[in-house]
Amino acid sequence: EKDIDFLSKKLENPSFVERAPAEVVVKEREKIAEFANKKQLLQESLLKIQRLR
Repeated sequence: EKDIDFLSKKLENPSFVERAPAEVVVKEREKIAEFANKKQLLQESLLKIQRLR
């Protein structure tokens, strides 16, 4: 979650988005998507484990 917050704030900064190469901005957005996907999978796994109790 910290990684998602950090990257989101970075991308919300107009100076960063304007000055950074387009490839860097794209990679940062891809990282956010990857972290969000992993977070979702972990939450689903946690729910499954909790239901087994």
